[in-house]
Parts: sequence; structure tokens; C-alpha cells
Amino acid sequence: MFAQHCRKMTSAARRTGNALFSIERVIGSLPPVEGRMLYNARIDPYFISGADVILDISPALIDDMYSVQLSLLRRLLGINAQSMTAPLFTELGLLPLHFRRVTMALRLLRELLDSPESELARLTLDVCVDLHSGKYGSWLGDIQWAIDHLPRPLGMDDVPAILKLPPDVRTYSAVQVDEMIKEVTHIAKTGLQLQIDSSYRTYLLWNRLEPLPQPNEPAHRVIFVRHYLRLRVTKHRKALTRLLLSDHPLALEQLRRADRYHPFVPRDERLCRLCGSSVESPEHAVLLCEGDPDLVSIRSAALTLLMPKLPYLDLSCPIPPEQALDTLRGMIFQDICLPPVAKLVYDVMELFKGFELERPRYDKPLPVLRTWHRRIPGCAPAVTQPATQQMDSDSDSDSDYIP
Repeated sequence: MFAQHCRKMTSAARRTGNALFSIERVIGSLPPVEGRMLYNARIDPYFISGADVILDISPALIDDMYSVQLSLLRRLLGINAQSMTAPLFTELGLLPLHFRRVTMALRLLRELLDSPESELARLTLDVCVDLHSGKYGSWLGDIQWAIDHLPRPLGMDDVPAILKLPPDVRTYSAVQVDEMIKEVTHIAKTGLQLQIDSSYRTYLLWNRLEPLPQPNEPAHRVIFVRHYLRLRVTKHRKALTRLLLSDHPLALEQLRRADRYHPFVPRDERLCRLCGSSVESPEHAVLLCEGDPDLVSIRSAALTLLMPKLPYLDLSCPIPPEQALDTLRGMIFQDICLPPVAKLVYDVMELFKGFELERPRYDKPLPVLRTWHRRIPGCAPAVTQPATQQMDSDSDSDSDYIP
């Protein structure tokens, strides 16, 4: 019934997003914080148009809209189309579309419960209650269906009791509906955090404390507009964003990806292209590697500048390998002197791009899986992967939570 409306809103959101990013021809890269404001003002209204009455009972209608949302958020952050989905929402302070639309319907339910019994809207709710209690199709039944089919974190098999609508919803108060909205938001945040905590691709984001404006102490925030997105130098901000979200040019990420000509490389074999002695990870590249004199010079100059500003970190070279990860996190998750840290990350990534990846050589080629060469409309081309590939724990796990 509402398929045409959903398709029109999806198309309008895509066109508006393209128009929004067209201003980059004039102003350069659109800053994420300002871009988020424009997203909420100009694009999000299309995504939630009619969401309070048009429930997502047909997955095909919402999937296209969701893919457009992912595409726009990835473009706003400056990361590639194969990046993980959870950080798109945790870093920009947004709810995934499925949860956002359900909360819109619950807000309408709250308003109807608060309206006088003589109003037409309240009389409409009475009809919906009669249909729902009689097991007929109704708006309330669609709300329950949408809640039951929300993506849930692994381990949460059943819908919480608080999200089960009673046969006569008129017995509910606005406060109880508010609790349902909070529970939906809590499920979304729990799932997003679980996806980040269960993937080695985002290990830099584990157990982080977000720097907050003074006099507040750093605190844990699942969904928040992150402090590093406010960096003004575009290339430094994108380099730091890509480092944190595992979209960097280092071997730890690049050799994880298998294609037709390059097999998947186990994590412990993704060695540094400069020194060849350790895994080429962010902490190794930024703080430990001594395989190139230019790299050592860049690092020494940056750490000398940072030492007096970050006295609680031991930045004297050489940094012990067992402390490198904690030191890198301490350098990033602070707002005292983030710009020079971002510049260091950018300079290191640019230097590594100038050298070819060190791929391990195997005695015999690994067999590959059969692939379809016929392109299926609406689907991405098939990617060939080694048949003997044993994916380690830093592989993609997006399907565990976000569809």
C-alpha cells in the first residue's frame, strides 16, 4: 500500500544527499559536524516521512532506504563502502533507521494516549484497539511486528517484556510508552556497542572514554558526536577517522581483504612493509616502526612537541611495545592537543602509502571458490575468496547485528 511513498522518499533522500555533497565543489570537504546538522535538517525528514503510521512490515521497503542512509554517512565520514556499519552511528550520534522509525510510531502512540477521548484521533485509536484485540490487522499490530523484527544484539533471543503491547493499549500511560522508547534506544545502543567490541577491526575503540567539555570528566558514550570530527584540517581529520574505523592503508586492514588475485592473509602474517619484524598495525606504524629514517624523524618531532602537553603519557622513545596501544589511545582520546596527533597520523599514513605492501609468498596458489559472473540486478558483484580461507576474529561481522 505504501510502497510507492517509500520509494519516492528514498529517491528524494538520495537526490538531496547528492545535492548536499555538491557544495564540496565550492567549499571543499564538508565537515562532519556541520554535515550532520544538514543531514538532520534536509535528509532525515525523508527517511522518517510517515514513519509514525507506515510501519516497516515489508523489509524490502526499508532496505533500500537504509542502504541510502549508509552511503550518505560513509561519504560524510570519508570512508569506503566496505567499512563497518556500527561506527557510522556511534561516531555521528545517530540511531539506525530501523530503530528511528519505530520510535516515531511509539511517540505518536504516546500523543494519542494523552489526547482527549472526544478527539477524532483518540477515536481512531479505539478502533485500532478493537482490531488488535480481535487479532485483525491494525496499526498497533504493525507496531508490535516492527518491534519484534528489530535487529537485536547477539544473545537477546526474545523481545523484552516491556516491548510487548497489551490487548488494550489504552491501559498504558504516556510514561509507560516513554519506557518503551527508552528500551528500543537501549537495544540499538547495546547492539552497536557489541558489534564494535566483538570486532578486532575496531579494537582502537574498545573501552574508550569520550572527552567532554570542561569541567566534565571523560565518560563512556555509545552514540555521540566524536571530538575528533571537529578537527579543521580535512586531510588530518580523515586520516585519523580512517585509522580509528579500520579504513587505513596499513597491512593489518589491507591484507584482510581477499580478492581474485590476492588470498586472505592471517593476522600474524600481515608484516610491516618497512621493517618486516612485526604486524603492520596502527600502533606499530605510528609509535614503534624504525624501518625508515624519515618515519623516525617525523615521529621524534611530533612526540617532542607532545611531551610537555601530555605529561601523563610516557612518550620518550623508544616506547615499549607492550605500552604502544595504550599510548596511542591516550594520544587520540584527549582534546588538549589533538591537532598535532592527527597530523602525525596523517604524515605516517602518507609515508606508508609510498611503499608497496609486503604480501606473503605461498609455495602453491590457494584454490578459489566458484563465482557467478552474471550480474544480479540490485546486487554487488561477487567477490572470489580462497576456499581454504579461515577468517579470523577481525573479519567483517556487520551481519551479526545491522542488516
